[in-house]
Amino acid sequence: MFAWDDLQKRLTTALTGKTPYIAFDFKVFLSKLSEAVYPIVLQYLSMRRNGREDFTKKHFNELFNIHPEDADYSNNGDGIIDKLNSKFSALQTELRPAYNMDFKQESDYYGEKGLSKENAYLRMRGHNLYDLINTIGTHICKNTHIPFEKKILKVMTASPSHYAEMDNLIQDVRHILL
Repeated sequence: MFAWDDLQKRLTTALTGKTPYIAFDFKVFLSKLSEAVYPIVLQYLSMRRNGREDFTKKHFNELFNIHPEDADYSNNGDGIIDKLNSKFSALQTELRPAYNMDFKQESDYYGEKGLSKENAYLRMRGHNLYDLINTIGTHICKNTHIPFEKKILKVMTASPSHYAEMDNLIQDVRHILL
């Protein structure tokens, strides 16, 4: 979804000569996020494939609505990951009597379809991911007078609401389908 290296470069460039509110590496955070999201995605897909409605799309999307506090940003978002893991753990406890997933079997099944720990974050709802990245970036740029979303996150092209990531997504879909 995002060109993470490009996002980090734009952030670093924008912050040249300024002191970020916190030090943060989006690539490190993405890796942690994707690994944390992986079992959640497997659980959701497994239940859907097996006709279970206990874990709805709404529940899945709500897991990613995280409201970080200052301490959650340290060490490239460890507190954010902890909050996500805590929400998932609570959901698993709620689902456990009704559904036990064979992690290895589901991991193999969906691995054949391209799901991995490295790309699991791409299964998050796009708006949730975008909002989370924007929240983090805005926190990083606090007191720098840099509007993170406008100057760093959005890649402006022809119109104020258009961004290059969407063009890349369309290009990828065309490549897959054609």
